[in-house]
Amino acid sequence: MQSMDCLNFFRMTKNIIFLFGILVITARISSGTPVIVDHKNYNAIDTMPASSLQTLAKTKVFFAHASVGGNIIAGMKVLNAQNPEQYPLVCEPAKDTPANTKPGQFYEYNRGNPGADAKIDLFARCLKNGWHSPAVNVAINKFCFIDPNASFEKYTSSMAELERNYPTTTMVYVTIPIKTQSDASNLARQKFNETLRDWVQKNDKVLFDIADIEAWNDEGKQNTFLFQGQTVQSLQQEYSNDGGHLNGVGQLRAAKGMFTLLAQVASRH
Repeated sequence: MQSMDCLNFFRMTKNIIFLFGILVITARISSGTPVIVDHKNYNAIDTMPASSLQTLAKTKVFFAHASVGGNIIAGMKVLNAQNPEQYPLVCEPAKDTPANTKPGQFYEYNRGNPGADAKIDLFARCLKNGWHSPAVNVAINKFCFIDPNASFEKYTSSMAELERNYPTTTMVYVTIPIKTQSDASNLARQKFNETLRDWVQKNDKVLFDIADIEAWNDEGKQNTFLFQGQTVQSLQQEYSNDGGHLNGVGQLRAAKGMFTLLAQVASRH
């Protein structure tokens, strides 16, 4: 009888330990914090330790974009050519279906500007076609400044569904790039961007805040205007030659932000 009691006690203890382990794991998973790169930390890549850069060099990324995305890629190529150890990802054109992928590659898919809703649907189709883990670790869908009226609800609900379908792939949310103009379109972009920032904070998501990176300079000055009683961010004149696309200065700034974001994401894998 005594041996039976000892056996039952042992089994009960094992069950308690097992359940406690599950609770600890669940707590760790649910206590995540958002990853946000904006003007405050966009250049953190420049001071990251070698261990973080080595981890980044193993990352595989899928990036759906148009013209401003092309500006970011141009900056990434310059940085990689100047210092491949500090900026270790190599940009490579991609199609909507992956072939063989390898670590250290930033697969950029220029899908053009078919409209905001079509961009959301096309990104989902690309992931269904295979642009998810294990082909890549990270997937990014970026609007362009010509999408000021993009649906926040459709964007976030689609991304959330992709996160459920591909739980081992990190989905990166991106604010809408802004322009230098002081107009209603920039106000519409800001409404989307502010809503997305709040949502990312509350839901522990990953955000590349390109709009905020574009609005500030390194002297700590934010470019804004007053429209319909609201203070609205606008693109720094020094970052663009045409009011929307990024010039060489803006490209390097946005590219550093992208490298910083991906290094932070890679460190969580």
